[in-house]
Amino acid sequence: MADGTPEPAPGGAARPSPSGDPTAEFTVADLEALLPPRTGRKEMWKAVGIVAVIVVVTLAFGWYAGWFAAAKPSLAPPCPTALAINGAGSASVAPVVAAWENSLGASTGCFQIGYIGSGSATGLAGLMTRNVDYLATDSPLNATEFAALPDPVVTLPVALVGIAITYNLPGVGSGLDLDGPVLAGIYLGTIVQWNDPAIANLNPGTSLPATAIVPVHLSDPGGTTRVFSEYLAAQNSTWNTTTAGGANPSWPVGVAAPSDSALAEAVAGTIGEVGYAAWGATVNAHTTVAALPSESGGYVLPSSTSISSATPTPSSLPSGNTSWAGVSLLDRPASGAYPVTAFSYLITYANTGAAFGTNFSYSAADWLAFFFIWASLHGMNATTPLSFVPISNLQSTADIQTLEMMNYNGIHLTSDIDKDHDPGGTYDPYFLPRTS
Repeated sequence: MADGTPEPAPGGAARPSPSGDPTAEFTVADLEALLPPRTGRKEMWKAVGIVAVIVVVTLAFGWYAGWFAAAKPSLAPPCPTALAINGAGSASVAPVVAAWENSLGASTGCFQIGYIGSGSATGLAGLMTRNVDYLATDSPLNATEFAALPDPVVTLPVALVGIAITYNLPGVGSGLDLDGPVLAGIYLGTIVQWNDPAIANLNPGTSLPATAIVPVHLSDPGGTTRVFSEYLAAQNSTWNTTTAGGANPSWPVGVAAPSDSALAEAVAGTIGEVGYAAWGATVNAHTTVAALPSESGGYVLPSSTSISSATPTPSSLPSGNTSWAGVSLLDRPASGAYPVTAFSYLITYANTGAAFGTNFSYSAADWLAFFFIWASLHGMNATTPLSFVPISNLQSTADIQTLEMMNYNGIHLTSDIDKDHDPGGTYDPYFLPRTS
């Protein structure tokens, strides 16, 4: 102004200095004078800091607890209104499938896994006539069976099974040494007493009774019998010519039992009996089991370790959409491998739409593929009490490659893991990695 008074700030009157002198300059010191005392500001910032710590801790806990996590994607197909996947085959697999039904079927809540443990031969007949959706067996299809199939199939090893030799001799616990020639002699009827020199020579220092040997075999043809029969044929040159071998030999002597579990229970209840059954059945029946000679040396009992040791590398096995005839896990040379070991397989048609026709929907095909994936990767986690042994992680990876071949009239199923219609792609990290 003309009188020397400072011009007011644009938009309002000049702000006076806290000193009251309108001509005094407004300084930083004046600004500090208007603020609360410094001690008050310190307390304020302490309070702000405490609140910040509480917020950070709360957010961290929420993150850990998954409050802010997006829903994990699932490969499970859309839930059908009513759907059942029905299979048949090996009797020893029946309790396994029952466990899968309780675990997978109950967790999804929207489809049932049906199974009839009628024997592998009956199950194969059902698959060939398209009366069942899948076959479970403890031995692969032989060349004749594979050639007779009306449509191409996929073969998926999902578990390992050891065929245990169980016996009932009071005073003789598990670990009696037996071998292939002795077992062949027992089932051919040439070794008839437990103190036979052939058995005694394998067990020096063991007191063996003169009890009569009663061999027990499975009544229905199936994978367990085929594996055991193949083992005897490799150990005794007359086995096949005398019995015709295979899954349904002509037994010269002995009594029959309808299933692995029934055989194990029969042996447990009858002195002098001896039989063969899936290791899990003998564990559940609390029976004694024999030690057999390992190809690497020494005698071994069936166990998860000795059975796992018999696993071949996937690169030495056929592709999942070709014949597995001739694949054998008998007498594997790995250290401590149990000599009578086999894969337990799931088998179904590669193109379920072409094989089953309009009676089998795309939804059913998608769930069947999903079931096969789950069985390979996680199925054995649900069956630990049943004493089946999980396949290796490498074999699970090979199984996924096989499942990429499944389709419904050319449309890829859940088995196309990354949904890009490109076999061999990557897969959903939330569903597929094994938990053990």
